[in-house]
Amino acid sequence: MTWRKVDPYFARRIQLVAFGVGVFFGLDYLFTPSGSSAALTYIEQSVVPLWAWGVVITTASLTGLITEWRGLGNDYPGLPSLKRRRWGWVTNMCHITLFAILCVLASSATIDITQRFIHTGQLYGWRTGLLWGGYAYINWEFIRRLGDPL
Repeated sequence: MTWRKVDPYFARRIQLVAFGVGVFFGLDYLFTPSGSSAALTYIEQSVVPLWAWGVVITTASLTGLITEWRGLGNDYPGLPSLKRRRWGWVTNMCHITLFAILCVLASSATIDITQRFIHTGQLYGWRTGLLWGGYAYINWEFIRRLGDPL
């Protein structure tokens, strides 16, 4: 199935939901106290503080949501338009940012799970990596060239 077979307004709703989920995902990082979860991956614990992950994810998601919902408004998403050419790059950059961060988080979770399995024989926690990978893929699907319709 390709996006061409899906009603463009339906695809836009999926995009809005993806940004909305990202806002809450980022807020979860933003309000999680440091050191409060043993389930955090090495990257989440070591590279940057949790609040920084939250700020970047929330900002990208909220910016994309507002731009797609208010900036593009009722602009038909299936056709190129001046509005999409003017504002489409913003949502594109938001999807690229979310895709990159989620790929890092999914990779980190997969590495942590694999290391835990090698050292202890315990195989659990796959849903986190799969969730991040699936969410990264959704954002990948919406990355498009500047000004192009869905």
